[in-house]
Amino acid sequence: MVKMRALWAFGATLIGLQLLVYLGLLVWPERTDLQGAMMRFSDWQGTGALAVQIFALLPLLMVLAWQLRRHAQARLLLLGTLILSGALVVCAWLELWLIQAALTDLINMHDRAQELVVLRWGEAAIALAAAITLRLSYVSRAL
Repeated sequence: MVKMRALWAFGATLIGLQLLVYLGLLVWPERTDLQGAMMRFSDWQGTGALAVQIFALLPLLMVLAWQLRRHAQARLLLLGTLILSGALVVCAWLELWLIQAALTDLINMHDRAQELVVLRWGEAAIALAAAITLRLSYVSRAL
């Protein structure tokens, strides 16, 4: 029982940190051009968020889902959190691809920069949804 609470607390901490990183990068840097997107990507890499997501958060969410055999609704919500956090990992590769595409295609650079702004908002929304579904999963586990 104590072990599971510790795992839930650790998962909530990681999801909360993930949310803070993506919300922080939503407002900084303020620039919406390609240079701002490259600064944002560099700062995101500096946080180590990708390594934490892949090697700590995703396995932890899988362990928590595995432990919820009797709670179908909580398990479903936890799997939703897992999928949303996995989508953030995919967004990182999408962001890198968009930056590379903007640097190679100078004619459409402005369009790619605008796509990166939309992606930035999408990442923040996904991180918020992951935090909400984790909380809902925890609450539904107790019901």
